Amino acid sequence: MVVFRKKYGISELNFPLIPEKPGISTYKSFNLRNAGTDYGHTRIRDGFLQRVMIKENVGIMGYEPALVFLNGEYWGEYQIREKQDERYIESNYGIPTDKVDILTHKGSLRILAGSNTSFYKMYDYVMDTDAKSTDFYTNVGKMLDMENFADYFIAEIYFNNKDWIKPTGGVNNIKLWNSQLPGGKWNYLLWDMDMSCGLYNGSPSTNNLSAIMHPDNGNIHTDLFGKILKNPEFRDYYVNRFADLINTVFQYDSLTKIAYPMRDSISSSMQRHQEKWGGSLDLWNTAIDKMMGWAFNRNDHIRAHIESEFGLTKQVEITLATSPPEAGRIMINSITPKSNPWTGIYYDGVPVTISAIPNPGFTFKNWGINNNVINEDSNESIKLNITSSDIFTAYYTGSAIEPKVTFSEINYHSALQNDAGDWVEVHNYDNISINLSGWHLKDSGTDLFKIPFGTIIPPNGYVVFSSDTQKFKNQHPFVSNFVGQLPFNLSNYGEQISLLDYDYKQVLSVTYSNKYLWPREADGRGFTLELLNLRNSLDLGTNWFAGCPGGSPGYAYNLKCRTNIKEDEAQNSLQVKIFPNPSEDIIKIKILSFEGNLSDIYFSLYDFTGNEIKKISSLNIDEIIISRAEFPPGIYFVKIGNEKYFIGEKIIFH
Repeated sequence: MVVFRKKYGISELNFPLIPEKPGISTYKSFNLRNAGTDYGHTRIRDGFLQRVMIKENVGIMGYEPALVFLNGEYWGEYQIREKQDERYIESNYGIPTDKVDILTHKGSLRILAGSNTSFYKMYDYVMDTDAKSTDFYTNVGKMLDMENFADYFIAEIYFNNKDWIKPTGGVNNIKLWNSQLPGGKWNYLLWDMDMSCGLYNGSPSTNNLSAIMHPDNGNIHTDLFGKILKNPEFRDYYVNRFADLINTVFQYDSLTKIAYPMRDSISSSMQRHQEKWGGSLDLWNTAIDKMMGWAFNRNDHIRAHIESEFGLTKQVEITLATSPPEAGRIMINSITPKSNPWTGIYYDGVPVTISAIPNPGFTFKNWGINNNVINEDSNESIKLNITSSDIFTAYYTGSAIEPKVTFSEINYHSALQNDAGDWVEVHNYDNISINLSGWHLKDSGTDLFKIPFGTIIPPNGYVVFSSDTQKFKNQHPFVSNFVGQLPFNLSNYGEQISLLDYDYKQVLSVTYSNKYLWPREADGRGFTLELLNLRNSLDLGTNWFAGCPGGSPGYAYNLKCRTNIKEDEAQNSLQVKIFPNPSEDIIKIKILSFEGNLSDIYFSLYDFTGNEIKKISSLNIDEIIISRAEFPPGIYFVKIGNEKYFIGEKIIFH
């Protein structure tokens, strides 16, 4: 492990060490790994398998190969890997280092940070409650991230990690974490998967799903897995999610697109490394071939294991197509396939959900099954058990358009007394609806939020994405057009937020900051960032202004702020008259009433691009006169108020 300390030069490294995680550019430490158990074999196995899961619902350690020199002497090819500690959680998930619990299981369950209290509370509830009871799935989901739980057990089982939960009862290389903040849930992390994909005689036909579902010597993790699988809703989700991943990221072609570039990135270094430490290029290439041969043969076996262990009738092929081809996509369960048509394998006995998602400019019309129209009034989303191999076609009408969406408001640092959680607003400034189903929101780290099916922004409408829906509802009880929860918080210091389409292509992004030129009132003082001009760059601090107290989530900014923030009425007693407006000469701003000192009032004037062009920090008179002679004709914005409340108005000089 490499640790940075001030007495040796720097206390932290400010550099994006790992390109696959470009949003992380500060490191107090990192692991310099020699490939562990895979040392004399592929040397990429753990990094490869974790990279396969980078866009899924499980935490992974970033990977980047490096040539190491000690005092100028060549020391070989190593791997830069993240250290999964409190700072890892902070940099990847935005949780403060002092607000996280981390547990590890290597022989026994140990505390690395925080405590294990909430873990055992969750464990006891699961084990003491009937899995088929009405509230079981909902209540467990409040303590354990169910999507993460499913993906974690899918990955470990699919790749047949032999140094994880062992048939003999041993437990190794398990790490999980929980946020102590309200709404925190336990999440598992992938950690040390060297002994996977056939290393040390692991056959692709090994039925380790059975070994985990029916262990000879169980443990707390298999206890949780086995009990939660008894819940019908989770059982169906797990089977379908397993099938979704086999049909996409576990496809051999998908795996080769990750493995072979990783192989090629170190191939030129291997001869020198082997001259230093032994080995041969032939043996190294053979190890890569064996690993990929295992991957080539795994899917047929694991599909049969799922069918057998869950008592399913048979496997069925489902083909999805759209007409016309460019009109939209089809989402099946948790995935939105890229190709059209597309075929995947699922199970008779577990219903699948198939949803039509029109591209911008198109409208869903109806479904067809095996070229037979169901009916003209069929729903965009259908759930049914498939008993034979069928072709589903979604028919659309319309024509393609470019989506006209933008980030319009950001709440990245609430005031402590009025904490609404972090949220970001997206505005559709077109005169037709935009369907964001299957798109993604992303922060500077690796976190992705898949926008749920049915998220549609009406013409000239708004939708809010919240990191804490309960806090948001508490502060904005009358706002209904919000979606959550985001798996990340927004940095108090600034970061990039991106909106990606279903194919992970960036549609728009904003990089905000709490530094100079960005409105300081939005940095923990109760205000939000409001977009001034959607035609200007979102990355310009001058294109944002501090909006209403608490913001205006879900609707357009109103210059006459009506706050949802719970304040004393006396603080909201400012009344102002602005006249004449518009004007060709002068505009007067008259303070009619204010329960306080005028010296507490500030005045700011902004041009249409958001530049502050006039400011009075402390008033000493109750009337301000703005002369047309000072400014060219145009639209301007006036802000007058104090730290807790202000009034905004648009003024016009002809």
